[in-house]
Amino acid sequence: MFKAMMMVCIINTVPSQCLIAEDTYGPYMTKEECNARLGVMASVIPEIHAPNPVMIQGKCVKAPGEAT
Repeated sequence: MFKAMMMVCIINTVPSQCLIAEDTYGPYMTKEECNARLGVMASVIPEIHAPNPVMIQGKCVKAPGEAT
C-alpha cells in the first residue's frame, strides 16, 4: 500500500519554509494509483496558493497495512 505526500514551497517566501501535504484519501493499493493521485494534488495546489508561484515535489511512500 502507498501513501501520497508532497512538499510544497511558496517561492515568494523564505525558501526553507515549506510544508508537507499528505493525502487524506489514500492509502492506495498500487504505486500507479498513488502516482495518479499525486497528479491531481499537483494540479490543485497551485490554485490554492495563487497568485504565488509554488515549487512542488511529490512521492509515494509505503504505508503500513494490515497483515495478510
